[in-house]
Amino acid sequence: MILLIGLNIYTTSSLPQKNAPRMDIPEIWAAGIGGFLIIISSYSIYSLLFRSEKIELSQKGFKELRNFNMKISEMPCSFQVVWDSFYINRSAVPCFWYALTVTLKNPTPYSIKITRRNKMRIFLWKIGIGKKGDTLTGNTYFDSRFWVKMQDQQHILSLIEDGTINRITHFDQNYPPIRKKFGRISISESCIKYLEGPYDEQQRIFDPHRGNVENTLTELVIIAQRMNTAKN
Repeated sequence: MILLIGLNIYTTSSLPQKNAPRMDIPEIWAAGIGGFLIIISSYSIYSLLFRSEKIELSQKGFKELRNFNMKISEMPCSFQVVWDSFYINRSAVPCFWYALTVTLKNPTPYSIKITRRNKMRIFLWKIGIGKKGDTLTGNTYFDSRFWVKMQDQQHILSLIEDGTINRITHFDQNYPPIRKKFGRISISESCIKYLEGPYDEQQRIFDPHRGNVENTLTELVIIAQRMNTAKN
């Protein structure tokens, strides 16, 4: 908007007025005022699209994110940008998620599902309402934030003994996000998934997507390796 006003003043040698005809001004004034507005707006655009991107890349180690499939320690790993939408006042708003998946080399021989509780379920658990039927590990932080469903609850001991539960707790407390701390982890007998988002499409200033996926992936692989070595 400022850029357009500056160009208009510079080319017409006049100033716009609210509810009144334009006011003619000397060409030298028009060049000065218009030029000043053009410079200010151009610098703002530069800061938004280039300087901010350069600072972000240097401070966080961000780089272009592309979907990939690869193997680490013989475990298939994948990353995807998943498109979705959420609703505000019945209007669909485009959004996206960052999804990481690590498939276990040796799936557990028993059924298991570990999911993170939302804020309401954490509150209910802390006041004692959400504890009935839970598989407890003795780790208060983990038990209050994760819901565990197992075919045989005795198998949770193997995940406690090999440090898997503590590693999941450490990840939840300190995980390095791909972009921002909007993520949550879930675990089944065959894979570990990390989902980060949703991000409003308007928040993606830069094209293409940028972030740092390596650190998050490394942490997921460590948890998967612990599960692969757990006693069955």
